[in-house]
Amino acid sequence: MMTDVIPDNGEPVSVALQHHHHRLDDMLDRIEIEVEAGNWSEARRGFSLFRRELDEHMRLEEEILLPAVGLSWQVNYGSPALVRADHARIRELLDVVEVALEDECPIGEATDALEAMLADHNAKEEHLLYPMFERLAAPEAYAAAAFELRPLIRDLGPLVRDEAPAGLVPLSSLLAVRRPAVQSPVP
Repeated sequence: MMTDVIPDNGEPVSVALQHHHHRLDDMLDRIEIEVEAGNWSEARRGFSLFRRELDEHMRLEEEILLPAVGLSWQVNYGSPALVRADHARIRELLDVVEVALEDECPIGEATDALEAMLADHNAKEEHLLYPMFERLAAPEAYAAAAFELRPLIRDLGPLVRDEAPAGLVPLSSLLAVRRPAVQSPVP
C-alpha cells in the first residue's frame, strides 16, 4: 500500500497519479482475493472504497488535467472525449462488478475485463496525458490537481476532502508540490 506517497513529500502530480494507479490495482486485487475466500461483505466494502477512489481519480483527470492541456491534447492525440469514453467504459465495467458482488456471483470475468481496460488506459495517461500536464498546466491548475489528489494518495479509507474556499487554492498546496526539474518529452 502506498501510504508514504503524499504531495507533502514534493512528488510531482504525475508521479502521485501513477502511484494512485498502483494503489487502485492493489485494491482490486484484494477484492478478488476476498471473493475467492468467500468474504462477500469484505469484498463489497473494499469495492465501495475502490470505486469511490477510482471515480474521484477520473473526475480529477476530466475536470482538471484535460482542461489544463486543452488544445495541445486535441491536436496531438485526439479529442479529450476519447479519454472520457474510456472512463465511461470503465464505469460500465464497475457497474458489472458491483452487481456481481451484490448477487455474490463470480467476478473473475468482469475484473479481467476491467483490469485489461485499466492497464491500457493507465498506460495512455502515464505516457501521454501526465507528461503533457506537467509541461503545460498553468500554476493554478497544477496546484488544484495537487490539492484534489491529496485525499486519494493518503491512506484515509473513505475520501475526506480538505475544503478550500471556492476559487482559492490553499497555500500549503502551492508549497507542497513541485514540478520535476527535467520534464519528460511527450512522444
